[in-house]
Amino acid sequence: MVRAAVLDFVAGANPRDHWHSTQHGMSSLSTALRLIARANLPLPAATDDMDPGWRAYIELVYELWRRDASLPADVEGAWGKLLDDQRELIADLLVHQHRTTWMSEKRDLAMQEALLQTLPAEGTEALVWSLEHPDSLRSCFTRSHADERSDHTMVMLGRIADQRAAEVMRRFVSDPRLGTTAVAAIREIEARVMP
Repeated sequence: MVRAAVLDFVAGANPRDHWHSTQHGMSSLSTALRLIARANLPLPAATDDMDPGWRAYIELVYELWRRDASLPADVEGAWGKLLDDQRELIADLLVHQHRTTWMSEKRDLAMQEALLQTLPAEGTEALVWSLEHPDSLRSCFTRSHADERSDHTMVMLGRIADQRAAEVMRRFVSDPRLGTTAVAAIREIEARVMP
């Protein structure tokens, strides 16, 4: 009975229609996917109205929870679906996942780390691109704010990116809302990549 409820939850997970809180929704989805992966169950079929980018994200998180059983090619393939066809969603999806870490659940922190550790170079480029093209982005979520997305994207880039990202973020240093985050991310990059 519990197994069926978890499978139904994942199959019908639609952040646009059913979630009061994106943080709790994302955390609950990650937990459900972890349970399915650890039970070695296949993902349930997507509903007809499920956004393909959202489904690609679900598949990625599922493969990351299965990492012990997954082949690296499975994780790379899941990232590939997002990067090839849903580039305009990457920043928003990662930002909403990042926001779950505010609740300090160990599993949410673990998933955030797994996403950043497996993010291919093309994913980092997609995050940089999202800062350069905010009007080209879209979201699977009812509530998604451009400044918040840019702020969290800079935080992530500070941890994983190189000088190209730092150069893009320099454009935001004087921005009253994003300047402090841009400066901190640039410093983090420079401390990591400069001798």
